[in-house]
Amino acid sequence: MDHQKHTTRPDPTCSGCLEAFQHIIITWGAGSSQQFPWRRPDRRAYELVVAELLLQQTRAEHVSGSFEAIIDRCPDWPDLAAIPVADLENLLKPLGLQRRRAAALHALAEAVNQKGIPETASELEQLPGIGQYISRAIAAQLFQEVVAPIDTTVARILERVFGPRTLADIRYDPGLQRLALNLVPPTDPGAYLVALLDFGAIVCRPKAPSCEDCPVNSCRFRSENYFPSS
Repeated sequence: MDHQKHTTRPDPTCSGCLEAFQHIIITWGAGSSQQFPWRRPDRRAYELVVAELLLQQTRAEHVSGSFEAIIDRCPDWPDLAAIPVADLENLLKPLGLQRRRAAALHALAEAVNQKGIPETASELEQLPGIGQYISRAIAAQLFQEVVAPIDTTVARILERVFGPRTLADIRYDPGLQRLALNLVPPTDPGAYLVALLDFGAIVCRPKAPSCEDCPVNSCRFRSENYFPSS
């Protein structure tokens, strides 16, 4: 395929364009998902929530070792709340930022022990250490809520295909937020999110993306060597 050939950018307001992209990502993800311990079919809610906190600003393959060490030492919320913070910092040292991560996990464990895990993104976001992205990622994967978690990976993919955002902060860009939400399928939004993240890690990488393996034919980056704002 000639990647220098001009391609037409899909219209983010076109339902057919959105459905086509959604279908491509879900189909691709069905055969290309990465395997991590927090993605096992028998994983518990506790494991997914802990993993999502650890995945902040960290590649998934780097998280696995520390994640398993924490789950072995602290198999549930009461154990995580009871572990000395210094011990938790040692478990997190391979990831870096261990003091901040340990404090966030400890505060979250104490809050969950008192109130439990809420089942909506808006309520999850009120918990310590849980921001917009993590709350939506948990709600989509655990409770099948139709929400749009947007991190730099998701933003990069959508900007390359549909056009750049207008605000620097992805949390508040109205066009990007609306587009991302319109792309979320009404059934199994968690599977779509996982497929999108894997697509960004394997194919639509920040640098040297694998355009020759990309099933999305209407990407401006492929035709114009274009990078979005992040």
